[in-house]
Amino acid sequence: QKNKLALDDTNLNRLVPLLTDAERKIVDALPKSFVDRYIDWASGLTDAAKQYHQVGGFVLLSSLLCGSVGLPTSHGLLVPNLWFMILAETTLTRKTTAMDIPMDLLAEVDESAIMATDGSLEGLFTNLSMRPKKPSVFLRDEFSGLIDAMTKKDYMAGMPEMLTKLYDGKFQRRLLRKEVIEIRDPRLIILGGGIKNKVTGSLTFEHVGSGFLPRFIFVTAEGDVNKLKPMGPPTKVTTGVRDTLLDE
Repeated sequence: QKNKLALDDTNLNRLVPLLTDAERKIVDALPKSFVDRYIDWASGLTDAAKQYHQVGGFVLLSSLLCGSVGLPTSHGLLVPNLWFMILAETTLTRKTTAMDIPMDLLAEVDESAIMATDGSLEGLFTNLSMRPKKPSVFLRDEFSGLIDAMTKKDYMAGMPEMLTKLYDGKFQRRLLRKEVIEIRDPRLIILGGGIKNKVTGSLTFEHVGSGFLPRFIFVTAEGDVNKLKPMGPPTKVTTGVRDTLLDE
């Protein structure tokens, strides 16, 4: 009986592949996607981990499409706005560089999509109230500071729940002393980063139970001193591919 239970647990924990071997061959034979080509280009600029560049590619697509694309489901409209959290062990992983590259590219396509690169949550809510159905990227490199504020400051109580509703594109009304802020049809995208130990040390059960934390896609990597690249001048490969991606 014990062996049977152990076998059942093993089966439950086993991950089922999303694609069969035959389907994988079909996908591999297809032309490279925008995200794949972005990863190849960005990897030539910096020695940041490739999974960080994968985040950059998806953030670019989400920032440009979530204002006009909606996926109808049985429980309502699903908006493709994505939240990413890049967690690094040390500065050697080049997380900040990997976050800046897609933002620089996005600024040339649609500068207005970058709502803020820092600031308070009250400022975030005020700006969102003036941007219905408009992609709004909130970039925060050291996200642990924002998490600490939500945990320790009384006036920020309930912020995880409210941010969760913003992710879901729900109407929100926040009462302040001097005004009322109403947010309709938000299209919020968060790209956060931080040192892994600092971020995890700031988290509480409320951040998980409120649904705030599960809405993030967490990406982490370890730095390798042997793979560090020296900085050099731009080349035809780095500039030419960039122009192609920009035109697309």
